[in-house]
Amino acid sequence: MNTIPRYMKEYANAQRKSYMNNELMQKKYKDAAVEIIERILKNVEHGFITIDEGMKALCDPLDGIVL
Repeated sequence: MNTIPRYMKEYANAQRKSYMNNELMQKKYKDAAVEIIERILKNVEHGFITIDEGMKALCDPLDGIVL
């Protein structure tokens, strides 16, 4: 198991807060974004994806997602 760098955790928290405080988004999209952020962090921690791939995915967690 890898440890998640501090900057990645802080960026994930900022993204999470940004999505949750966005009043224009529907709840299902907010929940999906937060779920994806959690999965990204979990996958980086377990070593399934690299830190670089995780940071790229954190930049736009809803990219390519069809709900």
